[in-house]
Amino acid sequence: MHYLTSVLAILILVGAARADDSDKPWQIHGQVVDEQGMPVEDFEAATFWISNGNWWDEKGELLKEAAAGKLWKNEGVLAARPNGIATRLPEEKFSLKIESEPRIAVFAVDKLHEYGGIVLVERSQADKPITVTMAPLARVTAEVYCSEAGRTPDWSCAAVYVPDSKGNQTKLMVCGSFRGQISLLLPPGIYHLDVYSESPNGSIRSPKEPAGEDATACSPVHRIRVEVPRDKTTLDLGVLNVVLPRDNDGIAHDYSQFYGKEPPELEITDARGVPKGVKLADFHGKWVLLDFWAAWCGPCVHGSLPKLTTFCEEHAADRDRFEILAICNTEKEEARTIEAFEGLEAPLVEKVWAGKQLPFPVLVDGEGRTSDVYGISHWPTVLLIDPEGHLVKLGNEATLAEKLKEKKP
Repeated sequence: MHYLTSVLAILILVGAARADDSDKPWQIHGQVVDEQGMPVEDFEAATFWISNGNWWDEKGELLKEAAAGKLWKNEGVLAARPNGIATRLPEEKFSLKIESEPRIAVFAVDKLHEYGGIVLVERSQADKPITVTMAPLARVTAEVYCSEAGRTPDWSCAAVYVPDSKGNQTKLMVCGSFRGQISLLLPPGIYHLDVYSESPNGSIRSPKEPAGEDATACSPVHRIRVEVPRDKTTLDLGVLNVVLPRDNDGIAHDYSQFYGKEPPELEITDARGVPKGVKLADFHGKWVLLDFWAAWCGPCVHGSLPKLTTFCEEHAADRDRFEILAICNTEKEEARTIEAFEGLEAPLVEKVWAGKQLPFPVLVDGEGRTSDVYGISHWPTVLLIDPEGHLVKLGNEATLAEKLKEKKP
């Protein structure tokens, strides 16, 4: 599912270096003060936060539960990503090394998480001292629901962005939930929330914000504007309704309605590694992992696909028991054949995948019909089909790994 790969996308790709040689590490330093301008002694400052409690061990490595997508709980408990935490210096100051981002948001909180402050910093401000001023934090809450599906999604997420006067938006924090409960701690200010869900796939729609596309999130963006006032310590946003994706005819689709049933057939324009007319029924008796991705999707190219390649290598002895189908949406590029797809794939093979093609079949969704009929609006999205041909609820590669541990029938 997307909630698993989004963990890796957020924690690996946020701050990942670009190919541009001009994007070199840069340094900032500063101090944290209270509203009276007095230095704050006990604080933590970082560039990216999870509002679901701590996900890291003492070495700063992701906990196994996080890698399996099991830590979307403890909504509202702040924890900073280790490689984005500022180094404390004498006299209540700090320094922070930035790998490649053109801008970052420094969020500092006190020990008790009662006060906090945010400062946006551009690369042009490198080595110039900054001051983060603390103010009382407000608890911002919301409930995520999908009225079209008539239920709370199995997983929901709110990503918090800090906008600037130039229209740039810098990601600050995420809060995910298996219960549809969003809880954030934020200082006074204006923020944009990108709220989306899986099972069913859905995303918030705001009539006030124009639709755009965020290539990092790999999903359509319809962010809502949220203002946290200075005179409130709580802010309830109420019910945020996520809307199902629609095909070109305006029909909504939801793959979660097929849990325990046979999912829709594949409508592809070409394939490599399997016949062009491949059917899901051809794989009965095997587990089938469907990975919906796109060549323009960073988390797909750098995260989910290399991970699935490693999965194949680690489970080589069980390749007769499962198959992975990489369904590449090339509708945007109008690439409908394998030859056209391989033109998109070539630079990825050379620069990202160490000269190797994907070790599993690739299905070209050249007209986006398979993505449409499954209701895919976030890339990557991973779905699992059992040997009887039924879609597994919240199934992913972690589920498959557990199933492969069982004895062969």
